Amino acid sequence: MAKKSAGKLAKPSKTLLKRWHEQTAKIADMERLVINAADTSRVMKCSFHALARMIDDLQVTELEAVELLVSELRDAHECK
Repeated sequence: MAKKSAGKLAKPSKTLLKRWHEQTAKIADMERLVINAADTSRVMKCSFHALARMIDDLQVTELEAVELLVSELRDAHECK
């Protein structure tokens, strides 16, 4: 497993995580995808676990992973 950094970020509240999953499920509904909030939550968790595994396997650095997430967030913000 990847080492935890000394400047470890605080874990977001469960409420924020739940709201994020609910919003994702709403967007999926608007896209006419058949996925509910519970499925969305599981898929998102799996996605983050996959990215963490790629970091652990040295396929990507933590910095590259963060840059990818920030880039995706910016793209999504611009498409609003």
